[in-house]
Amino acid sequence: MAKSATEALQFAQIQQTSSVIVVVAQTIQLLAQMPTLMSQMVFFKDQKPIVVLVKDKGLSDIKEILENSFLGMGCTYFIWDIEQCHMTIATQLMHYLGTYRGPHRVYLFCHEAASCIAMWKGPSIYLPHEMSVSYFNKFCLSWFVAHGLHKQIAPLVIKEGSIALYEVALLLPYAPLLGKTLLVPFREQYVPRIIRAENKSLFNLLDAWWQKKGSLFYALWRTMHNLYSEQFWIVFWSDQLFRGYMYAYCMRQKSELIAQKIAARKLPFLYTKTGWRIQSLAAVQKIHGMFYALDYTSKTGGSGLMLEWIYAAWFNDCV
Repeated sequence: MAKSATEALQFAQIQQTSSVIVVVAQTIQLLAQMPTLMSQMVFFKDQKPIVVLVKDKGLSDIKEILENSFLGMGCTYFIWDIEQCHMTIATQLMHYLGTYRGPHRVYLFCHEAASCIAMWKGPSIYLPHEMSVSYFNKFCLSWFVAHGLHKQIAPLVIKEGSIALYEVALLLPYAPLLGKTLLVPFREQYVPRIIRAENKSLFNLLDAWWQKKGSLFYALWRTMHNLYSEQFWIVFWSDQLFRGYMYAYCMRQKSELIAQKIAARKLPFLYTKTGWRIQSLAAVQKIHGMFYALDYTSKTGGSGLMLEWIYAAWFNDCV
């Protein structure tokens, strides 16, 4: 596994000689931002990669896709969801990709803790969560970010001489819109809202919610509730509860494919792995109904204190 800066910079050479490359992200945060980051790779500026989900296609269909081409033309395929597959499927796919020689190029993305990594013996690239500024500049200039967009983004995310790669990915979509006159107000007014501190992460808040860790939830809530409007929180929780209910229901009905589509990176990792098993669907449905009532109340002049009452009902099992 390529984990050093020197090895990571050799990615340009690796991608020219290999049909399959495993891209390993050090953190879940970075893995979630890989689609945005990889879309800026100079190698893909003339050919848009095709995303393939194992859960959607199945192993046999993926083999058929990768073994056929139109007039011998090769495509670039991204596989994102191997960590969500059953271990048997993941093992079979890794063994298949280990012997794959084209005509297409395949990039398989996963987190460094993924069990499937131990099976891979081919070329890989390791993306660290943080980089020094000097390494980041070499990294980008060597192969990664096209059009020099990183030069605009880097000054916005430098902290104590290092840069978090996932923060660069979060800001990349805004880079084409920024000029010298907008850079300062963007850094002061928008960057803090786009990039949250670790203790202000919405996913941390969701983890505390679904695990019913009341003390942790309220500690996070005190730092976050003023960052968004009341209407945002109503929509946010309504969507989360709907997805959480339907995910648990589909998993219990053995409809894993539908469940994964519902989750769609919107539900916390722990919930999709084990948390759904212990949820009371009736309780989730009742809480969702409370948010529906709150939505009506907030639009007809009612008090926003009902939001706190809903939280208390959830954490005290009063539903």
